[in-house]
Amino acid sequence: MTAVQVAWVEIPVDDLERAARFYGALFDAKFDIIDGGGTRRISILTAEQGAVGVSLNKTANFEPSGKGVHVSFGTGAGEIETVLARVEPAGGRIITRRGELLLPNNYFASVQDSEGNVFGFVWAEPA
Repeated sequence: MTAVQVAWVEIPVDDLERAARFYGALFDAKFDIIDGGGTRRISILTAEQGAVGVSLNKTANFEPSGKGVHVSFGTGAGEIETVLARVEPAGGRIITRRGELLLPNNYFASVQDSEGNVFGFVWAEPA
């Protein structure tokens, strides 16, 4: 089997401006709104070659939900508390602050964004 890697993540939103403020605050990044053909989309494309792209989409039949595919963003062990500290002031909610994965010294956090989507962060700590 050929190895696969996530290259692009699309997150459904109801309120594009609110979602842009939430994810902008969370990731300390600026989202640019791109209007096109009745579909409004905010995109952030990282400058690094091979990095995962993220877009926030207000599109018909693409609705925010805490059910369905669960995406987790990688972060460093020393960065997780900084990132989690941004969640609630930005309008989100922390669901799980620190859960253990099956791999030794690997952890996850789950959060809900301003639109009701649930996603996570994963990180490893030194043994």
